[in-house]
Amino acid sequence: MFAGVGSFRTVRMRVTHVRQPERMVIEGGTRFLAIHDELTVSPSTGGSLVRYRASVRLVGGLGWASRALDVAARPDGSTSAKGLRAALGGQIVTAGPAV
Repeated sequence: MFAGVGSFRTVRMRVTHVRQPERMVIEGGTRFLAIHDELTVSPSTGGSLVRYRASVRLVGGLGWASRALDVAARPDGSTSAKGLRAALGGQIVTAGPAV
């Protein structure tokens, strides 16, 4: 689900790359949006470190406004990141820049 103007929209996503067990890329979009999510897992003291990176870009004639989405898609504000964190019972160790 992606929050659009006025309501939520369903966006079809597909796994485009898997390197088990450490990396998965998921991509999708609409005629206005290109979405790229990447999850990486690496060993860490006491468990695993999961990194989640998300990129949402406007495409076509709206591409010039993509920088405005950087603020909305920050890792600390991402609905996907919050769901992943809740499912894994973890916390954000560091939030990197938007991709």
